[in-house]
Order: sequence, then C-alpha cells, then structure tokens
Amino acid sequence: MRNVPILNCDQIFEQLKAWAVKQPKSIVGIQPTPTPEDTMAEDVIDGYFVLKGLDFPQQSFVQGGHPYGYAKTDDDAYFWVSVDEAFEALTTPWYQSGLCKKDASLVEAMAEQASGEASHIMYSSPLLSQQFRVIRQQTSRLIYGDPESWEASKPFIALVRITSCRTMVPVRSEEAQFGWKTETIALYRKGEGLSILEPGCNVVHFFGVEPAAIPTFLSSGL
Repeated sequence: MRNVPILNCDQIFEQLKAWAVKQPKSIVGIQPTPTPEDTMAEDVIDGYFVLKGLDFPQQSFVQGGHPYGYAKTDDDAYFWVSVDEAFEALTTPWYQSGLCKKDASLVEAMAEQASGEASHIMYSSPLLSQQFRVIRQQTSRLIYGDPESWEASKPFIALVRITSCRTMVPVRSEEAQFGWKTETIALYRKGEGLSILEPGCNVVHFFGVEPAAIPTFLSSGL
C-alpha cells in the first residue's frame, strides 16, 4: 500500500498548485495573465488559476441579483468569484476550526431567515451566509447591525476554475470591466489553513498547520 504524504496546509497548497498546473487549459503561472480581450474563451474555460488578493467581502458586489467576490491581478486581469454553494462549503470549515468567527448580527439574520421572520431580506430564495455578507457589505442600512461589529474582511488566495467571461461592474459608479467568471476550488491563507472542494465530488477537505494526510487526488501522482 502506498504511503500517503503527511503535510501541513502550506505544503498541501503547493501540491494543489502543482496539480492545477497539469490540468487541461490551466493558466496557473502564465504571464502575462490571459484576459478575455486577448484570449479565446474556449482555450481557458474549465482551466484553473491561482487568484491572489481575494479580500472578502471587502472586494465584492452584486450583479444580476447574484453576489460575487473579485480580484485583479498585478497585470490588470479581472476575475469574478461566484459566491455560491461551493464558496459557502469552502468557508464553513474555517468557522468550524475557529479561524473565522461570525458576528452576532449575521448569526441573528440567518436565524431570522430560517424562521421566516426576516422580512427585510428581499430575496426570492434563502441567502447563504456568505451571500448575506456581500449584500450587507453593499449597503449602509442599519437593519443589518452596526458595521463596526461585523466580521472583518479577510484576504485569501483562491484556486479558481474559469467558467465563462463576462462584463461586470465591481465598484459602484465606476467603469465596467471584462473578466473571467469563476467558481472556487480552494481557499488558502498562509500559515493558517486551506479548504479544498475536491473536483468531481462534494467533499470538502480542511487542513491547518498540523500535518495531515493529503487528499487522494493529490497523492495519486506522487
């Protein structure tokens, strides 16, 4: 039986990047970063990219009724990060590990929504907690509690998979930008933790600073 490597979150992230580089249509490490203006979409859709500087939910917006996070590379390529069920699944173990703590007003809002009493949340379907953070970030309405008490925005490095290209307006009243729409595969903070949504299934792995066995899909090539 093959021995599974025992690594910490930083080491596993390096293995994850190496795995992503080998996947079809990957643009991990390619410079300059391909953009929709200079690249055929079919050449990169379903490919992976390591997105640095995802400060969430500080860098977020809502377009077409859907919440997004976003980040821009040093060479001005824009990436839109869908805040959806996958993103929610990746953030969940950060709370379970104690590395993130939800503020009281968010916990209260989610409880109100679950009970059907959240009449101020004007959305046709229930919001996920991270979607609610985006909605709240974009408003100054006091019904969401004192902004000074909200959970602080945190920077992540994200491994994302490109799903399409689209024009978005990430900053209110500023110019529209053409960028890559993506879904998140992993969220990482150096020296703290790494959550991975294993491709092809709904299994989420979380790793901290203590060494642990790496996922099978990463160890198979070792």
